[in-house]
Amino acid sequence: MSPTATLRGIYADYLEQVDTLMKDKNPADGLFGLGNAPQNAPCHTLFDQQVEVFVRQQTDLDAAELTEVVALLLRAEKDHPAPDCAAWMMIAAQRHSLALIPRIPREAAAELLKWYTAAYPVFRRLPVQKEVIRQLRKRAQ
Repeated sequence: MSPTATLRGIYADYLEQVDTLMKDKNPADGLFGLGNAPQNAPCHTLFDQQVEVFVRQQTDLDAAELTEVVALLLRAEKDHPAPDCAAWMMIAAQRHSLALIPRIPREAAAELLKWYTAAYPVFRRLPVQKEVIRQLRKRAQ
């Protein structure tokens, strides 16, 4: 199985778990700190751990595969509309791309930087997104 197929599978499994979580939730869950709030479900932590392990294992990818993996990590939140609890987690998981960005081709970094800065307006960027942009800029030079 290709690295991008493996990573897509991790995202698909996670989004399926979140979908089930949202279907099964009680409207009062999480209100006033009571009940099982969807954002506190263990699937979020498990997803992040799976992405982290996956990224650590990507030691021998060629430039094209590496670029696809980084692009998937950075685009997943925009490509897969999800409830807020999952969207925030997919943004947080973008930090795992930081280990791979220094290894992608400069042209790919420039293209991803252009897309990323357009996708995430400056006034809405989180610290992890600012770091991704900083690393993409550094690599694109």
